[in-house]
Amino acid sequence: MVEPSLLRPQQADRYQWAKAANSPGWQSAVLLALPADDRPVERRNPFAMRLCFVFPNWIKRLDHDFVERTLRQETPAHLDLQVQWLNRQQLRRFEAGYKVWLARLAGAASADSIAARAARDQLINLLRIGNPYPLRDLKLSYQSMVARDQPAEITILGAQIGVSYQLCDEEGNPVLVADQAFVVTRAFDQANDVLSLRTPAITRDVTYTILAVRATDAYGQGLADPLETYLISDIALRAGINTGLPVRPLPAADQIGSGQAITINYGDPLRVVVGDTQEGISYLLVRAGETGNLSAAVEGNLGEIILATSAEHRFTEDTALRVYAYRTLEQSNNALLDAEIVVLVRPDRAIAIGVEPADPPLIDYGAAATFVLSDVQDSVAYQLYRRDLVAADYVTAETAGRLAVGDTGVYIAAPAPITDWDNPAGYSLVGSFEQVRSRLTLTAEGLLEDTRFIVLATKKVNRERLQLDQTMVVLVRPDPAPTVTEQESRVPKNTQGMVVVTGTQRGVYYQLQLDGTPINPPGYDYRDRAVETSRIDVDFVVEGPADPQAAQLLLLPTDPVAKKTTYTVQAAKILSGVPAMLTAKATFATSRGSSGDEGGDGGESGGESGGGEGGESDG
Repeated sequence: MVEPSLLRPQQADRYQWAKAANSPGWQSAVLLALPADDRPVERRNPFAMRLCFVFPNWIKRLDHDFVERTLRQETPAHLDLQVQWLNRQQLRRFEAGYKVWLARLAGAASADSIAARAARDQLINLLRIGNPYPLRDLKLSYQSMVARDQPAEITILGAQIGVSYQLCDEEGNPVLVADQAFVVTRAFDQANDVLSLRTPAITRDVTYTILAVRATDAYGQGLADPLETYLISDIALRAGINTGLPVRPLPAADQIGSGQAITINYGDPLRVVVGDTQEGISYLLVRAGETGNLSAAVEGNLGEIILATSAEHRFTEDTALRVYAYRTLEQSNNALLDAEIVVLVRPDRAIAIGVEPADPPLIDYGAAATFVLSDVQDSVAYQLYRRDLVAADYVTAETAGRLAVGDTGVYIAAPAPITDWDNPAGYSLVGSFEQVRSRLTLTAEGLLEDTRFIVLATKKVNRERLQLDQTMVVLVRPDPAPTVTEQESRVPKNTQGMVVVTGTQRGVYYQLQLDGTPINPPGYDYRDRAVETSRIDVDFVVEGPADPQAAQLLLLPTDPVAKKTTYTVQAAKILSGVPAMLTAKATFATSRGSSGDEGGDGGESGGESGGGEGGESDG
């Protein structure tokens, strides 16, 4: 049993009637046509005061007269009864429509929806209450811009069972090409409610309408008078190129897409997806504001295509891309699609870092080194970081991955990349590179130790940071300024003198020299003294109480001094071997010794031969 009052018109039906006057051609102003056998014909409301019953007609124990008489006796007299006896095929069709209607009825919020009203009309038809006119407010989907000489595809959403949809011109006349009409029909067994109506080839801007026709009832029986109406929406098509197609980047591995932007590595290729492409239209990539092709042309296929930049086109700077479209057979008909792709290029890790001096990268103590970057990216800012080398950084030529420092024979371990630039593993910021003519330069002042330098590249737009691959090392000569004095400037002839070096540098050994010839083993800063760097005859000799200040002095014994002699001191880095001569020198004079040696420096002795201890030369 179904109560027809549940099938009464909705507010959305009133909207259709209001639009009828503005639709092309003839339009019905009613919701449905009553069956020819409906009585009385004066009935104005087929939904009120009525009950509908449906029974299978093949069950023999159901006596039709008895059933209908019983229903009449048990029903209030003011209600009209309508009883249908359906065969198996008809009942299957009824049950299918009834289930759809119940499902739509359960969703009260969507009672006005096209799907709910289509299910209602189907049930009205199945119950033979009337033959509903096709719904007029169906949704249509299509591309408004169509390539010339290509057909358009119109998608009808919510198509009704048993209704045919015919393409008509703006005046409502059927469109015919070689006497062939353009019609699609939703069959009774079609589950989905989507139909596709293809137009003739579009040669000019044109407007179409769609005529909806119901020629049979819900059981497939032909109607004496088919029910016709035009859909409310018309279809305005323009002949040409649709510039509103969706365009998006297609990220590869290690590329990041975000909306209309994509971040790629320096020198990477790029792929872009263009959706809803048009047949007969070819597409290719160009830079915004330029005409050079970045990709091969790909012809549209009504779906998605992929445009890939060719091998000779690699991205080195941020840029904006557009899609250039043209008619395949008539390139003069062309346009740029509206969408723009923003390409953000990561910093180039392989930019060369130059240093001055470069051959070798060796400077005096406290001097400066200047770093140079060439072929840089305008969209990137560069900063220089430094860290003094430690003993563990020096390796041999056989060490895997070692870095050679020019041709000095010094090798440094390759540094680990910095991952946290807020805490850059002991490195300190030197400064930012600045433009000087066609290159970027930066000078690191006052270098005191062998130093490793790295460069951080930062994108100006999205602040992405990368460390350049190249590492630079600058070797620094030892400090030439330690004080060099004589413990005693005058010593007995043929006895050793002692050179005192004050303010020695850690990591440096000091070699006494006479005319370039090393004298005795070298000495080391007190912080570097160990088993192999201490001299038993010198560093382990303790005279008097231990004195911390005295321990910081370096003593370098001379050979026996026979005459006035000047000694020099060469300083050299323990790990790199880089030398430097100390500025100060030590000069020793001789005096007459207790052994009776005659004469002092510079002439004949003026005293007695064999003079006592402490006798001095007249000279």
